[in-house]
Amino acid sequence: MPLLPDMSRDMLTRLVLILISVWTCTATRGTIEDLQQLNDTLFRDYTSEFRPAFYLNQTVEVFVMYNLYSVIDFNVISETISLSGSLRMNWYDFRLKWNPDDYGGIESITLPASQVWYPKIVLITGMDNIHQVGTEDFDVHVGHNGYVLWVPGGVLMSSCQSNVRDFPRDYQRCTLILNNMMYSKEEMRLVPIQSSVNMDFYNKNGEWDVIWTNVSDKVDRYDKLTNVSLFSITIGMVRKSDYFIINLLTPVAILCVLDAFVFLIPVGTSDRVSFSLTLFLSLTVYMSVMGSYLPSTSDPLAGMTFFLLATVLHSTMVILMTIATIRLYDKEQLPNGLVCVYQFIFRSKKKNNETTTNDDSYENIPLERRNEGQSSRDSKMVSKLTILNALDKFLFLFSFSTMILICIVFHVVYLQHDHDLKK
Repeated sequence: MPLLPDMSRDMLTRLVLILISVWTCTATRGTIEDLQQLNDTLFRDYTSEFRPAFYLNQTVEVFVMYNLYSVIDFNVISETISLSGSLRMNWYDFRLKWNPDDYGGIESITLPASQVWYPKIVLITGMDNIHQVGTEDFDVHVGHNGYVLWVPGGVLMSSCQSNVRDFPRDYQRCTLILNNMMYSKEEMRLVPIQSSVNMDFYNKNGEWDVIWTNVSDKVDRYDKLTNVSLFSITIGMVRKSDYFIINLLTPVAILCVLDAFVFLIPVGTSDRVSFSLTLFLSLTVYMSVMGSYLPSTSDPLAGMTFFLLATVLHSTMVILMTIATIRLYDKEQLPNGLVCVYQFIFRSKKKNNETTTNDDSYENIPLERRNEGQSSRDSKMVSKLTILNALDKFLFLFSFSTMILICIVFHVVYLQHDHDLKK
C-alpha cells in the first residue's frame, strides 16, 4: 500500500512528459518553406494602411487590457504620474486567415508590427509631446483564424491633479485617457476586456499603495463627444504615511507639547524666552521641510498646512505669555486685577473648606479670640510669589490642553479616514 502513492506520482510524471512531447511536436509542425509560402500568400495583396473592415461602414473593435507593472513615480508638486506597463490589444483582420493544413500545420506566426495594420493610440493626458503608445519594436502574433495580438509596453507619463488635503494620509485618483486620434467611433472602437487593470505582474511602490483600479470606455469629462472612442485607466492610491508621521508629525507635536513646560521653569534659574524661541525656530524648520512635499497651488490646501499654522500661533502665544510672566516677576507690585482674581478664586475655595469643618469646635473659641482671628486673616496680604506660582500653573495647563486639543482635531478631521471604498 505505501508504494501506491509513489507509483501514481511516477505515472503522472510520465503522462505529463508524453503530453509535452506531443504538444511540442504539434507546435513545431511545418518547415521554413511553409512559413515563407504562408507569408507570401498573406501579404501578396495586403495593405497595412487600410483598416481591416470589408465594408467601409463596418466598425473594427479593438479589445484592450492594460497590464500594470509598477507605479514609477507620482509627483504631487508637478502633478504627474508615471506608470510602467503594457497594452494588450487584439482585433480581427479577415485578410490574415488561412488553413493550417495547407501550410504544414502552421497555426500562428509572429510578424513585425509594421507589416500589418495596427491601431495608432495616443495618450491625450500625457505630459510630454503627444506621441503614439507603443512602437513597432514590439511584434504582433497572428493566429490562423485572423485574430491579431499586439502587446506594446512602455512608460505612460500623464498629468494627474493631486489632492493633498489629508497629507500625509492623502488619497489620489489618477485617470489616464487614450484615444486613437485617427478614426471615429463608428470606424474603430476601443473595447475594455475587463473592468479593472491587470495586476498579475505588479511590483509594489515604496511610497504608494494601489487600492483599486478601473478601466472604462466612457469618460465623464468628454461625455459630449459621442463620436470619439476613448479608453480610460483610473488608479486609486493611498500614500504610505508611516515615514511622515514618525519623522514630521510626531516631532512637531512633541515640540508644541514641550512649549507648555516653559511655565514650569523657575524664572531665576534660566531664561524662559530662549527656551520658547528655540522651540519656535524648530517649528519653522519643520514648516520649510514640509513645504518641499506639498504643491504651492493645491486646491484644497493640505490640512498639514493648517496644523503647522496652528502650532506656530500656539508657540507665538506661549512666547508672549512667557514675556508677560517675566515682566510680572520684575514688578514690585502686581496688578490689582490679578490680585483680585486670585483672592476671588481662593477665597471661595477657603469658604467651602470652612463650611466643612466642625461647628462645635468653632463655637468653643471665645468671642474675643474669634474676632481677633478674623481681623488678622483679613489683614494678611497674599504674597507675590504665591500668586505668580498659581499663574504659571494655570498657563501651563492652558497651553498644554490647547495643544492636545489641536492634535486631536487634526487627527480626527484629516487623518481618520478610510479610503478603501472611494471609487
